[in-house]
Amino acid sequence: MGRLFRGAKACLGGKRRVERRAADRVRDDSRLVVSGINRSGHAFQEVSSIRDVSPGGISFSLQTSIEPGIVLDLSICSGQGVESDCVPKFQIKAQVLRVCREVNENELFTVAARFEGEAKSAGDEGFDALVRQLQQAVEYDESRRHQFE
Repeated sequence: MGRLFRGAKACLGGKRRVERRAADRVRDDSRLVVSGINRSGHAFQEVSSIRDVSPGGISFSLQTSIEPGIVLDLSICSGQGVESDCVPKFQIKAQVLRVCREVNENELFTVAARFEGEAKSAGDEGFDALVRQLQQAVEYDESRRHQFE
């Protein structure tokens, strides 16, 4: 799992500001599908990685330039695989609080957003329950394997 941290953060022009969060954030590099409207007013969808997350919000990087105040649709994936492996596990809306240009050659933006509403399971709960039952059955069979050898 991720690592907890707090501290000051640089944003646009190297200005530092002190953290005011009430909750610790957890570093996480799970995949994330971000959908919303860019600065030009066009719809976009981009696969990204989570930087950190807390009960109230999330931060991540985007190549797409967006405005603070917009609401994004976020789909949090179940692993750190490549884009084609990104199977959404949870979906939630988040309002963008800050957008900072990263200081590197990748032309990325760091986005900080506050969750709105409750996270919804992206999958069919019946299917997830079936998968869990099958995994438990395989584990049980494997634990008894020595009796049959």
